[in-house]
Amino acid sequence: MRLKSFAPAIAVLLASSSFLATRLAAQNPPDPSIAEAARLNRERKKTTTAKPGAVITDDTLHPSTSSASSAASSATTPTSAANTSAPAAAGAPDQPEVSKEDADKRKAQIAAVKQEMKDKQSEVELAQRLLSLDQDALLSKTDYSHDTAGKAKIDSERADLKQKQDDLEKLKAKLQSLGPEPASAPAPPKP
Repeated sequence: MRLKSFAPAIAVLLASSSFLATRLAAQNPPDPSIAEAARLNRERKKTTTAKPGAVITDDTLHPSTSSASSAASSATTPTSAANTSAPAAAGAPDQPEVSKEDADKRKAQIAAVKQEMKDKQSEVELAQRLLSLDQDALLSKTDYSHDTAGKAKIDSERADLKQKQDDLEKLKAKLQSLGPEPASAPAPPKP
């Protein structure tokens, strides 16, 4: 007798569970296929890919000399060695011929000025950091307006920083006056 009373209850239970299972399955959308996910990922990468940055060349840095060099390079043809030497000679009146010793000496001067600039830049950055730290230390005091020694130290550091920045600007001007580094001797063309 017990078996007969459980049979209808089990049937109702199975029917309701299958009904609930189909409802739950209908609520959850199917997962996208792997191919669909890969396609969406590629599209997302295409839209979020950043454009490459601008390339800085000698032409962008020195536009006045680039017109002469582009005219000289457009006149050259790789088929004959005579044609390659003619445009180089055409560009020569702008710059006097420099011996190898002079070119090496100038390269050494430029390298020395660049090293000085690098060292001075480090000094400027260090002075800026020190000034910033000392200013923060002074201003963190409750009665900083009465701290004359702290103010004098800050003023001294500002003057020192200004002097170092001026020295750095002078070095930049000196490097600019030396002009561009002399080009190395071109390698002989391959046959």
